[in-house]
Amino acid sequence: MAYFGVTILCVIFSIINAEHFTEDEKKVMVSTHNLIRSSAEDPPAANMLQVRWDDFLAAKANSWVEMCQNKNDRFINKDPGIWKRLGQNNWAGSIENFEASPGVPAWMWVKHGQEYSFKSKRCDDKVSFKDCSDFTQVIMATTEAIGCAKMKCPEDEPKELYVTCFYGPGGSLLFKNPYVVGDPCSKCPKKYTCNDNLCVPPPPPSERELMEELLGYLHEE
Repeated sequence: MAYFGVTILCVIFSIINAEHFTEDEKKVMVSTHNLIRSSAEDPPAANMLQVRWDDFLAAKANSWVEMCQNKNDRFINKDPGIWKRLGQNNWAGSIENFEASPGVPAWMWVKHGQEYSFKSKRCDDKVSFKDCSDFTQVIMATTEAIGCAKMKCPEDEPKELYVTCFYGPGGSLLFKNPYVVGDPCSKCPKKYTCNDNLCVPPPPPSERELMEELLGYLHEE
């Protein structure tokens, strides 16, 4: 009987374990975000950064999604890592839709911003008072990294999947537009290049470059 009880517990815990994104799913989610961000044209974005996958954010998303709560983490900024603030988006839908296109959550989040107005800096939907935060988070210009996790929650439909993504930096944008309006890449940070309307960060310095920089600093001393 004890053995049977342990077996049941093992089955339960195996059910509620969150799933890491596969490498292909990571690539699709990142490329979908970058496609959406590069397509900002009404109005165009002058400082839109290219986003990348981040394992720290994915680990935080993994810890949150295991709780099976389709809402944002109130304490998300307790440990923001290298960023001052983090953002979060959640999606629940069919496993079939996600497997067909792992970028579908991002497209659904963008749909939430159809009534967004750059003039009023909010959703101009006075009837339903829609929340545009999912939309503004996807196209927040200063966001440089995302990390996501997925979960099949026991209480949900068998074919339903819950996905959450964490963004760094991120967070709500009350009374502030998600990006600077202007010619694409005209407001990129220093040393960034432009690719497909996105500001691309410079590659990390090589060991030789770091050594040369250190020697130059020591020489100045």
